[in-house]
Amino acid sequence: MMKTSKIWIISALFLAALMGFRLVWLQYNSASHSPVAIEGVLDLRGWDSLTDHSLPLDGEWEFYPGKLFYPDGRSSSDTLSPSGWIQVPSSWTFDDRPYGNDKYGFGTYRLTILVDPDKENSYGIRVPTSMSSSEVYINERSIGRSGQPAASKENYMPLDVPYTAYFTLKDESKIELVIQVANFDNPRNGGILRSIHFGPENTLRADLGFSRDMVWVACVAYAIHVLYGFILYLVGGRDKKLIYFSLMIACIILATLMDGDRLLYTWVPFTLEWGLKFIYLALLLGGYLLHQLIKDKLPIWLRRRLSLAYELVCGIAFLSVLVLPLPAVLSLEGLYFILMFIPCLGMPVMLYRSTSRIDKNNIFLLLAAIAAINSLIWLFILNTFRIEMISYPFDLIIAMICFSAFWFKRFFRLSEQSHRLADTLRQADKQKDDFLSTVAHELRNPLHGMINISQSVSERELGKIDGKSANDLKMLVQVGRRMSYILNDLLDMARLKENRISLNLIGASAHGITSSVIDTLRFMTEGKQIRLINRIPGDFPLVHADENRLNQILFNLLHNAVKYSNAGEVTVDAKVLDGWACVSVADTGIGMDAEMLGRVFEPYEQASSDGAALRADSDWG
Repeated sequence: MMKTSKIWIISALFLAALMGFRLVWLQYNSASHSPVAIEGVLDLRGWDSLTDHSLPLDGEWEFYPGKLFYPDGRSSSDTLSPSGWIQVPSSWTFDDRPYGNDKYGFGTYRLTILVDPDKENSYGIRVPTSMSSSEVYINERSIGRSGQPAASKENYMPLDVPYTAYFTLKDESKIELVIQVANFDNPRNGGILRSIHFGPENTLRADLGFSRDMVWVACVAYAIHVLYGFILYLVGGRDKKLIYFSLMIACIILATLMDGDRLLYTWVPFTLEWGLKFIYLALLLGGYLLHQLIKDKLPIWLRRRLSLAYELVCGIAFLSVLVLPLPAVLSLEGLYFILMFIPCLGMPVMLYRSTSRIDKNNIFLLLAAIAAINSLIWLFILNTFRIEMISYPFDLIIAMICFSAFWFKRFFRLSEQSHRLADTLRQADKQKDDFLSTVAHELRNPLHGMINISQSVSERELGKIDGKSANDLKMLVQVGRRMSYILNDLLDMARLKENRISLNLIGASAHGITSSVIDTLRFMTEGKQIRLINRIPGDFPLVHADENRLNQILFNLLHNAVKYSNAGEVTVDAKVLDGWACVSVADTGIGMDAEMLGRVFEPYEQASSDGAALRADSDWG
């Protein structure tokens, strides 16, 4: 937990730093002090800053509503007079609604630009967006277009893709810029909606290159976070939040490439309709994924009711974007933005509660939310007041860094906890081994005494006691020896872990050792139709082995075979292969499945007694 006052101080300082960086960027990269057009004329003579950066052609343009200077690409023979001046950038309005909507129609914009003929002769025009088609003419010559403006919906082709055109002047000081625009698809906006930029070719190329570079820097930074999110998901605990996080950042990348310079259009030839729909789909999906990230931090009553309602509305909105025509989709634009903003606005509140009450590390998520919302607020301000500014991706990059800090801090914390837990488990395992070793040592001496006494009594009283008592004494000796083998196994486990096992290699008889083990385990076959068979020939060559270890191994294998067999036979066989003695134990028991075979040699591993881990179609145990 973190104190409330500390959270407020950190958040306020962080927001102040974000705002300060944004204002500095706006101050140095905006063109707010550029000259503006007055009554259709922009005088740039003597404007030395033109060689430093491009400038927006804002101000009063001549406007010819319902008229095209160059229908079919040729100059009109009619004499056209403007209806007045129109502010650029802005959305036009046709009061008479000639096409059923005051934003539907076509028209011509004209601006006269005066320049110094002795300074530059190569210039460029950048048209960022015009709804829904446009074509640029310089001194009666077409130099670029997006879509095809026309006087009717049947003849025009909508497309809203930024484009740049360059042209050369020959000792001319006057530039007549004409832009024909037509819109029959967007019922909300029409005309030139963003500032058109003008400048010397080298200057304009430099500005555009810098703007594109900033977009690529942002996308690369976002892509790195997408990549590490997927990597942490694969190598970590498969937390679905990492997938939601990565997909949300992928939506931000797509939205970034579809906005501003719209670099995605260079790879995917979107139509006007699907270009706009794609943006809305990315916004809705991003809001949904953000909701999934913060859902578990909501109060239970919100999580059960409003969370489900939000997800349902998001699904309906997503489908509406896919199936409805573009005018209907644009009319629902406000709803789509509200659905995106709901988790964005709810996230700081939830994270503030979580930071102050649960986990102080959530401060990183809170700062990420503040940075993301600050970016959205500035986006709203820039679009509402039509402020021109070069792409500023740093708010979202900082948000991603804060997200990363949270995930990495959480990862390292879990890793440290795992190390501590592993150390605890190792210590517990060592204590268990020590305990078993101690118990084995303490039990072995009295057990051997019991075995020796039982064997002495059996030999001394032979012939004096009845057959049943003699057999009971023999079984007591055999059971004691079996327990002795188990205790030796426990002691050997400790020696194996400490690499203290030593072998006493001699020439041992595999046939004799097998017979001895079978005699020891024969009592286990009582009540079962099982035969223990030693198929190792009596003249089988002596094996170079530790007699005690070979006895131990055969005892364990035969004991396991008898334990998990109810009928049939358990056989021991041996053969010589390339100078090695190959000893095998076969039984008709229930066998082992693939999973059990994979862990059969793990310490203290044992199949379940009900045979759930075993399979009945195997002949090997």
